[in-house]
Amino acid sequence: MINRSELKSYFTIATAAIAIAACNSGKATTTTVKAEETKATEEPQRKPHKSPATPYPIQYVQPSGDTLTIRLYGDERYHWAETIDGYLILQKKDGTYEYAYREANGKQVSMGIVATNADKRTPETIKAIEKAKVR
Repeated sequence: MINRSELKSYFTIATAAIAIAACNSGKATTTTVKAEETKATEEPQRKPHKSPATPYPIQYVQPSGDTLTIRLYGDERYHWAETIDGYLILQKKDGTYEYAYREANGKQVSMGIVATNADKRTPETIKAIEKAKVR
């Protein structure tokens, strides 16, 4: 028999899996939860539950059709994305990832240059995005 705490863990894992699948497909999804499943989440939570980002590289298709390999870091409260070779990127409202840098206060600022995989970068782009290098 599954106790409430185990049920909450399974529910959290299932929700995270659905969110990851939505990120990988580039499409939003909705979920329907039965009334029996919501009872476990109705009791007040004593500790915050964090859902870490997937540790695996993701193939993201930019709105232009180009494929970009990215890694996600953080959790649902504080998160960011980087190219596979360590450049900070920020997603615009239209879904396009652009190179970005962090200001001294930690705020991420877009550089206005569309992110690409390393093999598609020109020497001019590499020089322009030096500020975005994280690692």
